[in-house]
Amino acid sequence: MEPGGSNYVAYYVTPRYLAGPPPGAAPGTDQWLEWAVSFYFPGGLLSPVGHYHLNPQVVRRQLNEMFAAGQRKIALMVQHLEDARDCGFDGLWEVRIAGRPICPGRASHSGRGGWAHAVILTPGGRLDSLTRSNLASLVSDIKAAGFTQLIFRFGPGGRLDPRYWSEWSEERYAKNRDFAFWVREFLDSLAGPELETLYDLGWEFATYLYRPECEREPCGPLPEFGQTIAYCRRLWRDWLERFGRENARSYGFSFGNRISYRPGRPDALVRMVREVYDAAGYRPYAYAFDIYPGTQWVRDYRDFFRQLRRQLDDLGERDKPIIIQEALYNDSLFAAAVRYARRELHLDIRYVMQWPASDPSRHYTVRYPRDYSYYLPEYIEGRG
Repeated sequence: MEPGGSNYVAYYVTPRYLAGPPPGAAPGTDQWLEWAVSFYFPGGLLSPVGHYHLNPQVVRRQLNEMFAAGQRKIALMVQHLEDARDCGFDGLWEVRIAGRPICPGRASHSGRGGWAHAVILTPGGRLDSLTRSNLASLVSDIKAAGFTQLIFRFGPGGRLDPRYWSEWSEERYAKNRDFAFWVREFLDSLAGPELETLYDLGWEFATYLYRPECEREPCGPLPEFGQTIAYCRRLWRDWLERFGRENARSYGFSFGNRISYRPGRPDALVRMVREVYDAAGYRPYAYAFDIYPGTQWVRDYRDFFRQLRRQLDDLGERDKPIIIQEALYNDSLFAAAVRYARRELHLDIRYVMQWPASDPSRHYTVRYPRDYSYYLPEYIEGRG
């Protein structure tokens, strides 16, 4: 097992959000909603990509502390939007306070603006000059700290998100594809031989081939989730044609919590492999999962891993490498489940990447993910 690391989403999160919801505020009320979206407003969340220039010394200190804690991999996440007026991402289009829709204000980090972990693309589908400079400086700091792998995770948002396209948009697909190609070539030019780069082509997109099943039978055919199937199949094929199978450096599209369906339905992993990867002619070298407890999809970590074992066997991929791309922050219970999955189920889990939240109902519970003791290989393997 290899040492993993963290999804480095923020170097600052407003204390208002980290403190948790106001006492007595019921979910869905205006008071609760004001807390729930507080990190989307200017200054509420500073990301290492969009806001690096505001406090580079803090970013460097945090990277060094994470490395000193045993972390060796860093994941950067960018949700890219078409323009500064598009607030339809992360469910924000559904949020209303006092009956009014909420569209967070623009952060002043550049002329084009951005919110939290989101960035705004230029009309040519690139990062603006300041954000580009931020990313270059950040990669330099990651290398200087000693990290060995950088995972870049793409998250098309708003009108660029194919999960919400009612029909195929070649223009928006091309913008996403060209941005992904550009980022890879840009990062590869910066990384050098000492820093490996890996790419998640769609943050949790593998979960969204179909909408969740109906509660009662007869269920009928499952509705597709926008244009996700066509988008993933096309982007995976185009990525392989551009960079080659042997140099893909991508696990394709990561999975969220949901990989199992009710009996009689093809499971999510099987569907993704057969309808996307096999249809495109090539399976990725590994599969990556974001795994959180307390949902209808993950009632028990061990059961999740048993379902995963079963689906890999169905696909004839018993020895497939597995990456945990997101897990609760430095969580001993999840570490124990990974130990079980490796020892008892013989899953080839390579490493764990944590998320900066110890509560699955909240986006963040710490300002940045420093500690990593429970996910160190020596702890999971019982050597520490």
